[in-house]
Amino acid sequence: TRLLVAMAVPIAIGMLFQTLYFLVDLYFVARLGEAAIAGVSTAGTISFVILALTQMLGVGTVALVSHAVGRKDQAEANLVFNQSVLLSAICGGLTLAAGFLVGGAYVRSSRPIRPPPSPVWLTFTGTPRGWRCSSRWWPWGRRCAAPASCNRPWSCRC
Repeated sequence: TRLLVAMAVPIAIGMLFQTLYFLVDLYFVARLGEAAIAGVSTAGTISFVILALTQMLGVGTVALVSHAVGRKDQAEANLVFNQSVLLSAICGGLTLAAGFLVGGAYVRSSRPIRPPPSPVWLTFTGTPRGWRCSSRWWPWGRRCAAPASCNRPWSCRC
């Protein structure tokens, strides 16, 4: 078990860094808006699926090649390696084709969902500019000028 843990630690660290790349991308893109977050999230999901598939192919190839080399069967090691390269090229082509065929529908299905409209109210600030617009989604408010004909400030629009 000690050898297994020693081999698993670098793999776990590598996967941790992949996740951190994704989270750092989300942190910096979050300032650009909902559509940017949805785009990075969509790309992150796809990249994690592709990463998992390539890890399966790579780990299986390494196991089979190491067994062949351990038996001193160079021909089988070369055959397994060449088959894995061909299989990875086929998988890459299929992924590319699937991206072109299904990519648009996938992106359209993962558009950001807008929150329901929040209640908006006006408060008088006592300044010449007059009114301040507040809501759940914009708690610090923004200044707006209420129309002169507005006798019910809570029903005025900013």
